[in-house]
This record gives sequence, C-alpha cells and structure tokens, in this order.
Amino acid sequence: MKRVVWGFVSLGVAGGIAAALWVWTGVRDSEPAPPANLASAMDQSLGEAPCVAERVGRGEPPPVAQRLPVVPLVVQAITEEGDYGGDWRVAVPGRWDASLLYRTIGYENLVRWTPEWTHVVPNVVQSYSVSPDHSAFTFRLRRGMRWSDGAPFTADDILFWYEDVVGCPELCAVPPAWLVSAGRPARVEKLDDYTVRFSLAQPDYVFLQRLARPAATDVVSFPRHYLSKFHVRYNSDGLAEQMQAAGVATWPELFRLKGGAAGSPELPSRWRNPELPTLNAWVLTAAPAAGDGEVVAVRNPYYWKIE
Repeated sequence: MKRVVWGFVSLGVAGGIAAALWVWTGVRDSEPAPPANLASAMDQSLGEAPCVAERVGRGEPPPVAQRLPVVPLVVQAITEEGDYGGDWRVAVPGRWDASLLYRTIGYENLVRWTPEWTHVVPNVVQSYSVSPDHSAFTFRLRRGMRWSDGAPFTADDILFWYEDVVGCPELCAVPPAWLVSAGRPARVEKLDDYTVRFSLAQPDYVFLQRLARPAATDVVSFPRHYLSKFHVRYNSDGLAEQMQAAGVATWPELFRLKGGAAGSPELPSRWRNPELPTLNAWVLTAAPAAGDGEVVAVRNPYYWKIE
C-alpha cells in the first residue's frame, strides 16, 4: 500500500497512476468508438495493487474487471510506469491545506486539462459533443462506473448536484459563476442514465475550460445515494434525529457536515467526512475535524482509470 502524508496530513496513494491521459473518445462523435467492453476484453491481463488483491481474496471488493466501467480511462505514463507501495509525505505548516488535497488527489472533473495545459480532454466522461453554436454540451458518462463504496455513478448524481444542491437556496444562495450564461444558470438535463446535457442561454466557446476548473468538481462530488438521506427533500422525517446526533441545529448544516459546502473542493469542509463516497483515486479513512492532526487516505478499489 502506498500512503501520502502532508505536514499534519497523511494520505494513501495508488502506485502506477501517472498524470498523462490518453482517451479513446474525444470531442467529436465522428471519432472512432472504443471497444464495446474494454474491461472484459482485458480481463486476462488486468493487474492490481497487492493490497487490493488481498482484499479481493477475502471477498471484500469484487474482481477488478467487475469494478471497472465498461470503458475505463487509460492513463499513459509520461516517463515510466510506477511501482506499487511506498509512502508519500508532504509537510503543510499550520492549518491543513484543502487546496493541496485538491491539487494532489482531488482533480477529477467531467473534463480536465492535459498535463501540458494544451487543451481539455474527457475525464469522468467517456466523450462529449458540442452543438454548432456552442450553446449545448452533451456528455456521455462511463457505463458501469462506481463511487468508492461500489454504488453506481450515473446521470442521477449530476442531477442531484444541479437540482438539490445548486438549485436549493438553503445550500447554494448563488449559482456558481462558471455555470452562469447571460445572467442565467445553465439548464442541465438527464437524457438517459449515462447522458446529460448542459444548455446555455448564449454561446460559450470556453465552457469546457470552465468545466475543467476547480469549482466545477462540484458536478461529480455529491453522491445522491449517500447525501440524499441528509436532504430535506428526501428524508424530512429522519433529519431531526440525525441533526441531534451531529450536534447541529439545521438540516443544511448537517448536509454540509456530511458532504461539504458547494462552491469549491478547496474548501476544508469537503475533506472532513471519511464516509463520503468519492470518484478520486484515494479515499479518506480519517480526517481531522478541527483542522489539525492527520488526514489518512487509501486506495479507491473502484477507481476507473487503468494503465
């Protein structure tokens, strides 16, 4: 197992995950389609970290081919493939730095910049297409992709962020600036379980670049299956007991305690609940409530990228 440590912070890292990205599908639908089921096709050659393989042997997560999406994202090493194991330790003076966590283990947006900062490429999404006037952006998610707890990641998670977090004044008083066009927030629609469309009030030729910025990580940071039980729309009768147990007075306080505040992954609140499922390569197992001590993270066995 690899571990990462920042000053007062300790994190577990996955060996062999490089920074460069290579993706079968790109920005246009006319590009060649990927294999129908890459994970199954590669089943005989897929390896995994020894620490995860031990857990599979005990029947904890399923075999690796069953944990990957139909089309995982293939990462191409910049210089050489990494090795499993080791510790990564980083010192952070004073209060622990949520921005550092985001920069090192939290950059998993729908799309992302290449390591060379030359252009934006698919990341969480398998592919995307853009309308001719650049006012509508359609994103196709990775079928079979899962949160770190094994629950499916689908368009419903994005709709939960849009309707129940951004669209809830008690959780988000003002829509994020990157989502606003001509003074109005974009409209987000679920076309099917693995397809969503963002429609803007006017053409925006840098919308993909906006989606690649830190604040847009919110889109894929609010797992519906976990956070809906802390939301008044879905669990109004069960909130009072949970608020009392958590020591908070209102349900928005409870929601932010469990899922973090909307707005930016660099806010410390996003990193204080080890139970919050994530799409990141590393999963928190311990986090300081008061901003000191150690933050510990280990491998996400359902991570959706391979070498």
